[in-house]
Amino acid sequence: MALMMLGREELAVAAGTKLLLVSPRTGVAELLAETTSPIVVAATTEQPDGIVLALEGKKLIVLRRADSETPGTPAAASSITLALDSWLVLSERAISKRPTAMTTCAQDAIVADKTGEIYRFSVTEPQREGELIAGHVSMVLDLAMSSERDRIISADRDDRVRVSRYPRAWNIESFCFGHKEFVTSVCAVPHVDPLLVSGSGDGTVRLWEAAGQQLDIVDLRTATAPNAMVRQVCVTAHYVAVIATRIQGVVLVPFDRKGGRKFAAPVTVALNATPARIFVDPTGHLWVLVLNDTMPLRVLTVGEACDAQEASDETICACVQKFAGLVGPLTAQALCAINLSEITKTAADRGAESYFARKEERLKGKEAAGQKRGEDKPHVSAGPTKRARPDNKAQGKKQ
Repeated sequence: MALMMLGREELAVAAGTKLLLVSPRTGVAELLAETTSPIVVAATTEQPDGIVLALEGKKLIVLRRADSETPGTPAAASSITLALDSWLVLSERAISKRPTAMTTCAQDAIVADKTGEIYRFSVTEPQREGELIAGHVSMVLDLAMSSERDRIISADRDDRVRVSRYPRAWNIESFCFGHKEFVTSVCAVPHVDPLLVSGSGDGTVRLWEAAGQQLDIVDLRTATAPNAMVRQVCVTAHYVAVIATRIQGVVLVPFDRKGGRKFAAPVTVALNATPARIFVDPTGHLWVLVLNDTMPLRVLTVGEACDAQEASDETICACVQKFAGLVGPLTAQALCAINLSEITKTAADRGAESYFARKEERLKGKEAAGQKRGEDKPHVSAGPTKRARPDNKAQGKKQ
């Protein structure tokens, strides 16, 4: 599932097996394509006329608008059916494992899978095989590019956020340590390249320097939502929009106006529905996909003080109504949303980690003790070297 900007005036929405185009300016929502298996992750290319889809059926599909400057040659496709003649399938290729996260940079699609491997695929050269550029030891849950597009940020099930150079992603710049559970979502702060935001299953949202220093933290676990787990963060220049389990709404966390390196008090906007995905468009509207509701798409207008209300613009309302008619109520299963409780580490997982940590400490202790004994042991001189006595028998024989 995904909400993403397509050019300056359209949004592309991946919901289950359907891909839709939504135009807030004209009030039009229409079906672009339908796939044979659910869309797990999707992203738009940096050119405004391209969309990349990764399916649960282990397929990677690149779409492009046919009337673009470089539309390309249509490819044979068995996993997708187009509903609009103005679009074409540029490529369809198989990927080896189930995808879990994706982002794009220039003409590349960067895809992570459930084993922790990260591959780079060319959008314009479908004949090129995917290139393995990095790997984690556990499942990668999210990918993002830095504002300058020269670093890739990855988050995994082992509570880590990693910042690497791009495209040489084996060159790791830093780790952001601090989360106590899996990290579900990461985003760079727009136009402030050294800063990034992460959300985790531990219920916290954290602000970091890209070098790994934690600047601030907001804990969403309250008396009314004691076991909340962050599902997604979406960052603007003024605030962070957050959705989490057990919270029937969107939490807006403003940046401190005295420098933007701290968080201000969060504000919760009630929706009376379970949010599944969020996106903030360039005009400042907050788009929300919700589950099990007859109106699966909501749009909020957010003010400077993070006061939000349902958008009242006629064309946006028309989009929302048409979208509901095309997709109907959405379910977590249809959206391929990860069940966060299933990836929470069990006591056995924590016990294994604790065992290896204790073992490492013991080995370090033994090594340090050995070095100390070596330093404390007094140095005994061997004394002058004895001169070898002549062998009289040998000398007698020689004489």
